[in-house]
Amino acid sequence: MKAARIIGLILCFTHSAKAIDRSPFLERAQVIKATDGDRLVRLARNTIVKVVRYGDTAPLASRVEREAPAPFGVFVTLVNHRGVTRGCFGSMESMGRTLSELVVEAALGASRYDVRVRPIANSELDELQVIVSLVGPQVPVVTMSEVDPERHGLLVRAGSRHSVLLPGEARTSKWQLKRSLRQVGIQRGQPYDMFRFRTVTIYEP
Repeated sequence: MKAARIIGLILCFTHSAKAIDRSPFLERAQVIKATDGDRLVRLARNTIVKVVRYGDTAPLASRVEREAPAPFGVFVTLVNHRGVTRGCFGSMESMGRTLSELVVEAALGASRYDVRVRPIANSELDELQVIVSLVGPQVPVVTMSEVDPERHGLLVRAGSRHSVLLPGEARTSKWQLKRSLRQVGIQRGQPYDMFRFRTVTIYEP
């Protein structure tokens, strides 16, 4: 859990699009959404309830049934009834963990370890919507003209520092980059690398 927690602290706010749209990731992720999406969202919800209502912050991922390693990363985002993000946490890559493990770790992190917001309170549980995002591979980009903020998430990396914005969280690519640089603490003239990625999103009913 410690390694997962460090990875999860990547901030989330959470084209040559033809190549991305035909990617095996989107095809596989859409199948998982259709066949297993409801279970993954319920798993995230149940984890959050255990953590917030009962204070159960043990490594819950060890209790889920074993599956094959996940083919990609996962983020969990919590949004209240006013549309305000109350927590977002996850991993860009699976690192050998299963989807269930990733969802549990991300749900725990979103409710307790997103350093930008206060932890979720018990009184908020009924008004929160749980969103699970399956995260595709990272594609290096040189300029923001290669990024559509409605379709692509943005990962900015400078050494060991990272910042992630999920697709749809920025209206313009200019704002997307500006917010990412501010989050990771990059000043004008400092070097950094940029990557775009796609997600398949599963919304709690």
